[in-house]
Amino acid sequence: GHHLPWEALIMAMLTEMCVASSVGDFDFIFKILVIGDCGVGKSSLLRRFVDGEYSTQYTATIGVDFGQRSCTVDGKKVKLQIWDTAGSERFRSITSGYYKGAHGVIVVFDVSDRKTFDHVGFWLAEAGKHAPTSARRMLVGNKCDIEGPGRAVSRDEALELADRLGLPLLEASAKSAENVEAAFLTLAQVVKAAVVTRGGAAPSGGVESLPSAASLTGSELGVATPARPRGLCLGRGECLLRVLPQADGAEHPRHGCCAA
Repeated sequence: GHHLPWEALIMAMLTEMCVASSVGDFDFIFKILVIGDCGVGKSSLLRRFVDGEYSTQYTATIGVDFGQRSCTVDGKKVKLQIWDTAGSERFRSITSGYYKGAHGVIVVFDVSDRKTFDHVGFWLAEAGKHAPTSARRMLVGNKCDIEGPGRAVSRDEALELADRLGLPLLEASAKSAENVEAAFLTLAQVVKAAVVTRGGAAPSGGVESLPSAASLTGSELGVATPARPRGLCLGRGECLLRVLPQADGAEHPRHGCCAA
């Protein structure tokens, strides 16, 4: 379908913000996408990482949420430009524009909602269709502070899927902040390692020179990520998992592109 005027305006504004970033201030600028079903907590993860905040009030993502944060990866100054795209059909017409030029893609599922885990394959296929083949992929199981009967996806089956796909997996919680930093920084480290190892990618682009996602698996990730954060599964490598207990009376609001 055709872009509505306001949708085109959002895309133009965000593109201008990205282009306006001074490459000279950073060694690398990476575009990271956060995708997955509605309500898995994509916006909450983004806001926790960028702003250090978590809201218990649901706010629907209209088209796209966007945030930037500077960080240091292996001694290099990196700017992460993070895009959280709305997953509803309403916004599918502009999906390809969001994926363009992405260096990394985080597929998020909710460990308390089985169907969001079952849809991981769909979102990886979407990334395969729209993102550069060189973009690195990663799985994140959000709301890991939920345990007991409220948990619908076991750690073992999530690890089995990650192992089968050859992708890194982290369990995280936007609410408690557990592993949120680790998720984004791990992907940034994997992207940077691919750029540096193969050489030839410009600091703010050049993703075409990166290898395919399938070529960077377990053993190679072990080298790229020497400091393993809690909950990180390095493909076929060692998995270190830790889940925080849920506070009494805690609620998990649905954040993202659609309300509960």
